[in-house]
Amino acid sequence: MNFTNINASVSALLDQLRASQAWADLQAQAPESSDKQSLVSSAPEPSSSTSVASLLSQLSSAGGSRPPYVPYEPTLSSHTPSYEVSSSFDAPHVPPPPPPPPIRPLEKTKQDVRKYTFQQSLPYIAQLSDDPAFIETIAKLRRDQDKLEKRLWEERQAVHMKQAERVKAAVTKANILGTGISEHDANTMRLSFEKELHQFDRDNVMPIWEGLVTRQQVALETLGVPAMFTTSATSDRERQQRVVQVLEGITGGDETPLGGI
Repeated sequence: MNFTNINASVSALLDQLRASQAWADLQAQAPESSDKQSLVSSAPEPSSSTSVASLLSQLSSAGGSRPPYVPYEPTLSSHTPSYEVSSSFDAPHVPPPPPPPPIRPLEKTKQDVRKYTFQQSLPYIAQLSDDPAFIETIAKLRRDQDKLEKRLWEERQAVHMKQAERVKAAVTKANILGTGISEHDANTMRLSFEKELHQFDRDNVMPIWEGLVTRQQVALETLGVPAMFTTSATSDRERQQRVVQVLEGITGGDETPLGGI
């Protein structure tokens, strides 16, 4: 190794440092020149490498220059890690919503078939006739109607029997007197009989029969029979009668028909 070149380089570096502004600032902060000379003469001469390090240290402590620039070197790997999504990851389980409740045909029938036409009513009548409880309810309506009709017929016959007794008594009286029944008397008895019979029908039969019709309309509507509801309109009654005729044919036409409607 050529120490002569090294010493020359160090000497040149020292000369540059002595000529710099930092060295001038350092000299201004040093002690008096006499003391400096005595200290320099008494101190051993440092080596070139020690002098360079000492000068650099003094320059750094004096604050005349910035610290040496150290380039940034990342300590972590510049390789961007890749993240692999695990195939075992499961999304949060969300239970499916419960299915809507089934719509029962009979419930739907009770709600929206009052204004059904005759043709629209036929499929529902066929469906209802498959229910034995429905057939039994229709049979009970017929039995109740039978009882009412029998009672009204007996009461009306009583009116006939009463009028027949009057006619018989008048004929007997005429025969005893030998005068016979005049045409005027016969017409008077006939008109009296018709008036009494009409009054019986108006005051007894018609109110009771209308009550029967209303009960049957309510009962059939409750069962879900189409076109059935309480009404007195002629068009509605005619449509109800057609439905009842089909209903009677399916559930047993040999029995007494529902004549109330």
